[in-house]
Amino acid sequence: MQYHSLRTQTIGQIFKALLGESRVVAVLGAQAAVPWTAMQGLDYLKSQTGNAAKLGIDAVAIAPYFGVVPTPAEAPKFTQ
Repeated sequence: MQYHSLRTQTIGQIFKALLGESRVVAVLGAQAAVPWTAMQGLDYLKSQTGNAAKLGIDAVAIAPYFGVVPTPAEAPKFTQ
């Protein structure tokens, strides 16, 4: 997560420099099921910059993970 957050920050800075800050939103991807993924990345950036307001991350995007593992008899319910 430390490398992921640092790379997200760097890529965001590159795009903001090229396209302008008003046109770019740097988004850190994380997991809804494991909230520490976002916190670990943000805490690492905060420790590197020393300033929580200047992390270079504008938003955090989370998504749940789910899976359906039907038996062969149940499979027709999940296909069309």
